Amino acid sequence: MGQAALQQVGARVGLPPEMVRVAAQALAPALAGGLARAGTAGTLPGGMPQPGTDDAHAHGNDVLGQVLGSKDASRSVAADAAQQTGIDVGTLKQLLPQLASMAAGAAGGQGGMGPGGLGGLGSVLGGLGR
Repeated sequence: MGQAALQQVGARVGLPPEMVRVAAQALAPALAGGLARAGTAGTLPGGMPQPGTDDAHAHGNDVLGQVLGSKDASRSVAADAAQQTGIDVGTLKQLLPQLASMAAGAAGGQGGMGPGGLGGLGSVLGGLGR
């Protein structure tokens, strides 16, 4: 994943790639903790659809259900990131499943992650365009 993934995801939600990176860095802490817990339990949905697609959105929603547990938690994570970044909360709610899908795919999708097994989700997502 690189600049193309950022462009695909950004096109879906109406953000330039640099703003997708900013959003990813703001959302990373919440995703990392949940992914580590879900991955250790072996409950993450596998696979990694093409970023920016409906399949990635659906996969990401499945991942979010495992890592955050509820739509209220997802809304809270998006609201916190909106305050940090100035990006519209509605846009962040659309972006969150895409980033969750990419993060789960980057983490191996099917468990085997310890708490540090992601190698720092912020660097995984934050480095997408580098």
